[in-house]
Amino acid sequence: MEDGDNMEKSVVAAVITRPQRVLDDYRRVMELADYREYLDPGQDLILKLNLSWTKYFPACST
Repeated sequence: MEDGDNMEKSVVAAVITRPQRVLDDYRRVMELADYREYLDPGQDLILKLNLSWTKYFPACST
């Protein structure tokens, strides 16, 4: 794949959430990012958390 073949533009979506509505807000942010345009529903998908953003690791956070 050549650079930019499938990525003509960057898409960023953000919402403010609360524990009571995090699943609904996650669905909303995915819709705002127009994820269906980029992800094939026939393919498996794995989402990886970036733990260094949610936990403090001195070796990678300094």
